[in-house]
Amino acid sequence: VGRPLSEAAAPPRPADPDILLESWLYKRSKKRMSQQHAWNRRWFVLDREGVYYRSAKDGGEKPGERVHVCSVLLCTVREVAETSRDNHRLRFCFEIITPNNRPYMLQARGPREYRAWVGTIRDAIGNELANGHVSKPTNDLHVLASPHSFDSEGPSSPDNGRGKAESKVGRNSAPIRAILEANGTCADCGAAAPDWASLNIGVLVCIECSGVHRSLGVHVSKVRSLTLDRLSVAECRVLRELGNAPMNAILEAGLGAAEGWSKPGPDTSRARKEAYIQAKYRWRGFVARHGDADEQGSVDHELYEAARRGDVAGVAAALARDGDVGRANPEEGGMTALHVCVTGGPRGHPARCDAGGDDGGSGTAPRRLECAELLLQNGARMDAKDKDQHTVLDCAVCHGGSQEIVEFLAARIDL
Repeated sequence: VGRPLSEAAAPPRPADPDILLESWLYKRSKKRMSQQHAWNRRWFVLDREGVYYRSAKDGGEKPGERVHVCSVLLCTVREVAETSRDNHRLRFCFEIITPNNRPYMLQARGPREYRAWVGTIRDAIGNELANGHVSKPTNDLHVLASPHSFDSEGPSSPDNGRGKAESKVGRNSAPIRAILEANGTCADCGAAAPDWASLNIGVLVCIECSGVHRSLGVHVSKVRSLTLDRLSVAECRVLRELGNAPMNAILEAGLGAAEGWSKPGPDTSRARKEAYIQAKYRWRGFVARHGDADEQGSVDHELYEAARRGDVAGVAAALARDGDVGRANPEEGGMTALHVCVTGGPRGHPARCDAGGDDGGSGTAPRRLECAELLLQNGARMDAKDKDQHTVLDCAVCHGGSQEIVEFLAARIDL
């Protein structure tokens, strides 16, 4: 498994005082013998001499030979507008026009990085024309090489640089109140007014049952208090999409056929509650099984397709049946469920769903951010790579992920 993008984004050498700006950018190039374009990640640098990038070294992550693009005085930067809703590939794109009229189409990973490159190049050109030399920026844009600065709005941002979906909300917020109102009884024993949430399962439980959940370990149930802890917006959105009734319909579908088992009540002994919760969540003993010859393969396929559609309930149902979040689909370039969730699938693939909002014929609006959060809560890896060595964030940027998804993933790198 490759390194996370946050590590790959670190400068490949000690800081140089002459460097104005540097970071990874995606460079578009036309494939030989083809009209298709490929996006390749390169380490771009703007210094007092001009713009250059470092070519890929032996196909690896580390930059190699320095390739000069153009001197500051002789280049022109042009912003590329996103001309249509379907043309996601051109988000955060700009062109550097060289004296021989060769354009370099580049793509940043987010709005702040995009503004930094366009603005700093233009400032450098202006300083060169006015003063005969390029001045060091007076702001902090040159620190984009730091992994903690991607896609943030600076220190004055109310969420400290995180994406909106990763900002925190407290117990008196509207999302928390809505979650509490929608789940009036404990998912496990029926006690009134539960205020503890299992983030990776999507249910609310009472304080006594939450203690049992904690004993299962965080790999089974990640429990947080809705009144004492602060949840992210993404976590709240998952709880709103799921909740006790939908999840119990999945996790207790086979309870009636389970001999000797019944659901405990608020006054049931703790020992019996413990046994029930263990069977329900650790062993998934009450989940209805399909009985397919290749049960695991079928479940993994269901998980992948639900992630493609942005179907939160479908993802939760497949996870309840032990769907493998790390399985790579060889038929779609080695994408995992998280890759396909944030992109809708490879461009040009007949099964692709538009990551910007097409529901793929399911009749419901996709909930890609909620699906991504649920997959991450259940062990999906941000640094998982497809056959082209693209991480999840790489795929979201280059292959049609929405701006919300890109910012969400970029914020997760810093957590």
